[in-house]
Amino acid sequence: MELNNVFNNLKNAGVLGEMQPFFIGKNCVVQVTNRCNLRCTPCSFFPEREDVVDFEKLKAWVIKKRNAGEILSLSLNGGEPTLEIELCKKIRQLCRENGIICSMVTNGWWGKDNLLREEVRNLELFEIAVSRDKYHATGVDEETFQAAFDFVEEIGTPIRKMFCMTDDDNIFGDKEETIKFFKKMVEVYPDSLVLSSPIRAKTNAVSICLKPHAPATCGVEMPIFLADTNKEGVECLSGFMKFCECPKRKHIKT
Repeated sequence: MELNNVFNNLKNAGVLGEMQPFFIGKNCVVQVTNRCNLRCTPCSFFPEREDVVDFEKLKAWVIKKRNAGEILSLSLNGGEPTLEIELCKKIRQLCRENGIICSMVTNGWWGKDNLLREEVRNLELFEIAVSRDKYHATGVDEETFQAAFDFVEEIGTPIRKMFCMTDDDNIFGDKEETIKFFKKMVEVYPDSLVLSSPIRAKTNAVSICLKPHAPATCGVEMPIFLADTNKEGVECLSGFMKFCECPKRKHIKT
């Protein structure tokens, strides 16, 4: 089932009540590296991959996009971006200098590493998303994940959980099963729920992002700066959805 049909199916089934998608734009993704220290089944990023983004090329791209008014926020993605923490620090400073909001997506493997925890703290990110599902659980144990999650909450950075589902989870293709699944999700996570189609997936997959703090993007193509080519690509978000309005942030760190 195409993600851009999911919202209408859920809406028609009465799952969402009067809630509507919330739209924002001008986001971009930076693939800091396509190397990851995990080996999740549906993912194409492994420890053997070695591509790292060229900072000078990225800098020129970011400044050009910012001056054109095309980006206001940037997400540090991977692979696992914290494997290149020094590069993350340089990109974060670039965002500060250009008034760009900066977030990160991580698997949380650093949860009990005191040095990396402080590096993450000092990034002063707008938001951190920590991936947690049956795939990531094979590489990051529950105690380490919870330590990362608790630490992010402790330092006051808005946090969301992400988890990936694939064909194996039987939520694709069957409308009734999809509706049943999301009815349960909306009950468990009433604040908000966001869907995306991950660029890294090797198979039919959806990232389900539990995001109570931040607005989401719906039905857009998001520019992504790729580590392997050091050029702009497009991450097609056929269904980033937010099911309810989110509270306004008390502050925005650039």
